[in-house]
Amino acid sequence: VYRGSKGLVCIVPLATISTKGGTRLGVRKELAPLMQELIKRTEAMGYTLGSNTWGYNCRYVRNGNTPSNHAYGRAIDMNS
Repeated sequence: VYRGSKGLVCIVPLATISTKGGTRLGVRKELAPLMQELIKRTEAMGYTLGSNTWGYNCRYVRNGNTPSNHAYGRAIDMNS
C-alpha cells in the first residue's frame, strides 16, 4: 500500500527494472518483462536514459482527480 498526494492510496504489485546507467524504475510486476525490453531496445537505438526517466508514482492525472497510469505502475516516462 502506497500513499500519494491528496489522499490517494495505491495498491500495486511492483517490480524494479533498470537502465544501463543504473536508473531504477518501479513498474507493475506483470509488465516488468515488457517494459525492461522497451528500455533495452530504446538504449540499443542510442538513447541514454537517465534520472529524468521514471515509472511508478502514486498520483492523480495532472489537474484532475483520476489516478494516473503511473499510479497503477502501467506507465514509464523516458527522458521526460
